[in-house]
Amino acid sequence: MVAGQSFSGTAVSGEPFCTYYGTDGSFATAISGSLQRSGTWSADGQAICLTGGGYSNCSQFDFLPTGGVTITDLEGSGAFPVSASATAGNTCGV
Repeated sequence: MVAGQSFSGTAVSGEPFCTYYGTDGSFATAISGSLQRSGTWSADGQAICLTGGGYSNCSQFDFLPTGGVTITDLEGSGAFPVSASATAGNTCGV
């Protein structure tokens, strides 16, 4: 599960991102080192859904044996998976 973990990688746009999923159901995302979005997260089956600031989106998290994670946007079509690494605690600085 994602609670209490940070996920960092590079977005499809090429910008580095880091998202922390708090154990209290909150999330905060830093893109290119600055806070871009915050709100709440929830699990819906295998999907993790984010809501905050008029933004809502669900993604599929596929955990790899190497400690990596593949995150796939479930909204719309033609979504590109993003590779990320997972670390315990808030390593995003948000």
